[in-house]
Amino acid sequence: MEAIKDMQSLKETCLAAFEGTQTTSSATQQQVSETLRHMGLSVEDEVRCPKSGHSIDMIIKEKPGERNSRGKVWAVEFDGPSHFLASRAPTGATLLKRRYMHVLGHAVISVPY
Repeated sequence: MEAIKDMQSLKETCLAAFEGTQTTSSATQQQVSETLRHMGLSVEDEVRCPKSGHSIDMIIKEKPGERNSRGKVWAVEFDGPSHFLASRAPTGATLLKRRYMHVLGHAVISVPY
């Protein structure tokens, strides 16, 4: 029983450390965010996924009452150079995060640099 308590404590400690990491937006990511706002979209930057603790670069929410609006929410990931291999293929970490976010129910849009 003690091992189970220790594992729960370890899980909580790891999650707190993961969620506590500081995120910063690059200048290019900020330009993407501003461009989306200029397009009339509602954008929220650097949002923590409540299910996983992952940082999502931008969340776009349709404004209720807009033409053809269904109140959808999209997760936008700005993928800079570090998200790609020399062959221009996404890194394993980038693919894993995209897949994980999809499994959690997020509609993910990737904006490559």
